[in-house]
Amino acid sequence: MSMPALERSVYQTLKVGEFPSDLFDLVPQSAVRVSDFPFKSSHNSIWDFTSTPDGRMFTSLCNEYMSSASAQLYEYVPATGELKFCFDTGVETLIGPREIPPSKIHTSMHAMKDGRLIMATHTTSPSPVHKHWMFRNYYSHQWEGFPGSHLLVYDPKSSDVRTLGIPVPRDSIYGSVYEPRHHALWFTTFLKGHLWRMDLTTKELRDLGQITEMASWALARDTEGFIYTSSRSGHLWRVDPDTCEVEDLGVVVSDTDPNPASKGQRVLAFHANGPDGRLYMTFHFSDDLFALDPKTKKIERIGSLVPPEYRPTSVKCIRQSAGIAFDSKGVLWYGLSHSYNPNIGSHVMLCRWDIAAGGEPRKAGLLGRPGRVLSTVSELVMDSKNDVLHFADTNYMEDPAHVLAVDLKTVERDWDLPRVVADDVHPYMLYADAATIHSDPQFAEKADKLHHFAAEMYAMRQEIEKESDGTIHSESVGAVRVWERLGRGNGSVRALRWDSDGTLRAWCGGRTGALRQGVAIRDGKLENVVSLTGAGAEWTAPDVSGLASLPASVASVTLPARQGRQLLAKPSCWAEWNDGWVLVGTLDGLVAKVHLKSGRVFALGATGPQGPVHQIVTNADRTRAFGVAGDTMDLGHVFYFDDEGGLREIGRTLAGVPGLPGITGNTEPCCVALSPDGHTLAIGALDELGTVYLYKNPVTV
Repeated sequence: MSMPALERSVYQTLKVGEFPSDLFDLVPQSAVRVSDFPFKSSHNSIWDFTSTPDGRMFTSLCNEYMSSASAQLYEYVPATGELKFCFDTGVETLIGPREIPPSKIHTSMHAMKDGRLIMATHTTSPSPVHKHWMFRNYYSHQWEGFPGSHLLVYDPKSSDVRTLGIPVPRDSIYGSVYEPRHHALWFTTFLKGHLWRMDLTTKELRDLGQITEMASWALARDTEGFIYTSSRSGHLWRVDPDTCEVEDLGVVVSDTDPNPASKGQRVLAFHANGPDGRLYMTFHFSDDLFALDPKTKKIERIGSLVPPEYRPTSVKCIRQSAGIAFDSKGVLWYGLSHSYNPNIGSHVMLCRWDIAAGGEPRKAGLLGRPGRVLSTVSELVMDSKNDVLHFADTNYMEDPAHVLAVDLKTVERDWDLPRVVADDVHPYMLYADAATIHSDPQFAEKADKLHHFAAEMYAMRQEIEKESDGTIHSESVGAVRVWERLGRGNGSVRALRWDSDGTLRAWCGGRTGALRQGVAIRDGKLENVVSLTGAGAEWTAPDVSGLASLPASVASVTLPARQGRQLLAKPSCWAEWNDGWVLVGTLDGLVAKVHLKSGRVFALGATGPQGPVHQIVTNADRTRAFGVAGDTMDLGHVFYFDDEGGLREIGRTLAGVPGLPGITGNTEPCCVALSPDGHTLAIGALDELGTVYLYKNPVTV
């Protein structure tokens, strides 16, 4: 693999002199115990860690990017630090020899009221026949794709493992929460960002629709039983488990947050129910701690998680919480991560915050040992009986994962004693002048090796993104999040039309039923919203499919069909073309040219793996065509056609849009409109987070 242009200046934006003198001091080593897994393998991470009501703890050993391997469940014995193998997810789910393996159990492990553990598999590991993790690329591939997350139930008493099957085929479960009152599991999915509920008694599944643009992480449950999760754009959702109603509590992470990464992602990360009955929450990426009162739904920003002496650097640092938990005295303890995009130099400090006493956050030291400072913490578990925190020590370069235990009583006892300074080179990599303070004569050589590894990982991820990039490329991209104005579930964009004066009109409502509101968009911004009841003629909705005006001659021709599915070889939409031809999409996702006079049919091919073609639009000369297709359970496809190059898929609606926090993503594009000058393609999405996308000069080759 060729080395990328990853210069140290990209991530070495800090200087040691900007920070307090205790920057590299470790937590009191008298309080630390490290547990190694009992064998060596390619597994390099931990992405779930939980405890049961009787004090037993379980963690998942995972594989991320490095090789093809399945996740394993271990019991962690908090008294001794022993790690005991429970089962291998690949064995229990009978994965095929070419499938993308279940390489993770991710933020989904919970003890049920009968004492058994329920969990879901996830993936970030490549198929044995792929060079990279290609989950999105092989979404529809039944042999080399990911079949979907399995729900697994493990009985700690008998060691019995039971699979409940794959509730959502081809997608992956990214986070879940168990709800004991109704014995139900709530979970979100990675690709489509939907919220699901599974009744564990009847096995009934319910899809509550899109809840996040993509890959929401955590789900939380407060002391009253309400469930919470968020969108990537920072909207916090509250779910009533009795009615299954989803309520938007508003954008939590403020635009004024100093964390530079908060502009790109604002997703619920860690949570803990506090001694005052409130739900305490942190977000990726934010420096702030929030608390929500379940009774009043009032959300309070408690303050910055960053100790006061470290706050002057907040505008330069990507910081995020690394787990939060309250001890037996009601004091909040948490990890605070300092990181950068190439995943080099990341390190985590332990912090203490006595909120009830009105105190400020205090740094207890870097988590780890002299030779290995924790790079990432995915989960922590508090043993509140003994006031011991157990951290998942994960994703430390390509090295194995560990579990780190920290006795908080010992930390407090030895707080003022002299500290050991970390000599691990890794945390020093963020600082341009680190070599001037590190005592190791081989510092430069070790730093070069770490940089080389980080550069290789950076190159690999760039290549994965390039080869896995199914997004639409264009000269520029804009988006109007209609749902933020009309409300989740009310802003499904079901029709578009571009007027000659440059106004883009969008017709909106729920996924089904009457269209209720019209949205006028000008210069990429939402200009106004009108009620369609009694609106003028300019708000007469267009016929998206065009089937009401389908030429009679098209109805009598034989359209192309997939093998054995001739029953779906029926028109789903059409558009005029040139020289007496029309373009016709079918219920099975195929497109054909039909000559109106001769009845000749020329098959152009498939727009995607399954689902109907929803709409086709053309430019004024009828020489270029764009369309949208896909089953409602699919990822949705946007395609292009001209007579010179033929039919091509050009991507899906997932984009980072300048000026909008978080990513913007939908998987159900259902309508399109091409601007009068033919340069801007507008796409409307049916999802509950209905959005209008604006692609200027989309790439079609």
